[in-house]
Amino acid sequence: MYRIRWRNLATAALEDIAAYIAEDNYYAAMRMVGKIRSATDNMIAFMPWMFPADDNRPDLRICTLARPYLIYYRILEDEYTVEIIDIIHAARGSKR
Repeated sequence: MYRIRWRNLATAALEDIAAYIAEDNYYAAMRMVGKIRSATDNMIAFMPWMFPADDNRPDLRICTLARPYLIYYRILEDEYTVEIIDIIHAARGSKR
């Protein structure tokens, strides 16, 4: 299992997502945060190579399990770590 490390940008994005959704529905916000956390803690940590690389940045991978959000991350093989870089809404497209 790979260790998960969250960059500040990704942590801030998760907090922003929760706050935005909670404006309308607190429980929906908590479900989405749980969905994102589950994707990182369960799927990415155990099988980081299963998700495709970004066409523009081959060092980044994109997890699509927390739709409509995309989780951008990179694998640091020498540290046996997955670094969560950012989380963005799919409608915003790639900002990389």
